[in-house]
Amino acid sequence: MSTDWTGYERVWGEFQPKIEEFMKELAELFGSEVWVDNGDDYGVRFTIGDSQSDDSIDVSLSLWDSGDSDDGIYGQHGNWVFDIVEVGGRIIGGITPENYTDRVWVDYSDLAEFRFRLNGIIDSKDDILRVLNQNAKQ
Repeated sequence: MSTDWTGYERVWGEFQPKIEEFMKELAELFGSEVWVDNGDDYGVRFTIGDSQSDDSIDVSLSLWDSGDSDDGIYGQHGNWVFDIVEVGGRIIGGITPENYTDRVWVDYSDLAEFRFRLNGIIDSKDDILRVLNQNAKQ
């Protein structure tokens, strides 16, 4: 039986423009450009600094499916994951709404909850910028 990704794709399609806008705002402050990654996890990403440098920082906002991360059930529920990671894998910061709670995963039919959680990440822009500015070497 194959996995039905319709709900995942619907959530991504609904929120991708808002995510791209937010990530472009951040990226432009560091002279970076965003790219959309529609690989295993759909997301928008940018790199601060030269991607070949040990000082670069990868910033991403992705939609993760619970099947990859937690319960092995694919195509039913997911969550937003905002990550700030330096080359080498050291996690500098991140936001995963409701992480480590029973409410971490949202059913793909609940667009209102996905919107609420995404707005929480976007509303954290000042904190995100503080972390980026403290860690970016430009």
